[in-house]
Amino acid sequence: MRVTAYYSSPLPPAETIGRILDAGEQPLSPIPFTRANTPLPSADEIAHAGHILTWDHPGQPVTEPERLTGVYRYVREPASSSVGEIRWQHGIVFALALPPDYYYRMS
Repeated sequence: MRVTAYYSSPLPPAETIGRILDAGEQPLSPIPFTRANTPLPSADEIAHAGHILTWDHPGQPVTEPERLTGVYRYVREPASSSVGEIRWQHGIVFALALPPDYYYRMS
């Protein structure tokens, strides 16, 4: 199973990332990103323990996910919503990819 969450923030990207890192440093936080284990954000992402956080950059927006058959989708927006529409409504888009988990495999 692969999960990627797309969301936006009313804050500028640097402040949003700073708050994510602050939250990750709280005791018993489930957030894997901290200033200790995550180097300063690179040009396009931060990553730790298989979690990858990317965000829009000028001229390099987060890509629209592929529409695959057999894929389940849960969103708070209408089912017809897209990453582009989220960007248009809210500004910058962040994408958080969680590490894949293999529950059941068929040979």
